[in-house]
Amino acid sequence: MKMVLNIVGIIVALAGVIGFFNNPIIGILETSTIQNIVYIILGLLILMSVMKGQAMLTKIIGIVFAILGILGFVLSGNTVLGIVESTTNVNSFNLIVGIIVLLIAFMNKGGSGHSAPQGGGMDNQQAPPQNPQM
Repeated sequence: MKMVLNIVGIIVALAGVIGFFNNPIIGILETSTIQNIVYIILGLLILMSVMKGQAMLTKIIGIVFAILGILGFVLSGNTVLGIVESTTNVNSFNLIVGIIVLLIAFMNKGGSGHSAPQGGGMDNQQAPPQNPQM
């Protein structure tokens, strides 16, 4: 699962870099400069969240992408929140990235990267007190 998130993070960051090239052959997503910077930052944050085991950050990023994708399809206009370009390709990209990131983030057991203590957390069991009158 971490590998998939790494790939998604790389794709998002690369989408930001590629967005700076205003070439119809290279630029599949029509994005603004601010959006390209946001994609680069979010892609790097996905990679960082995987490396550091920050499940909550991963979930937040997934929610942000999903909301941007949904708003892009629901709201009319050329931009979402005045920042994100609203085209079918961009909205689809945001929604797909959001769904993938959220699915993986919530499929992780606990999502924190830390394992629960073995034995139900009772490693320091004490012997029951003995009754000296017996």
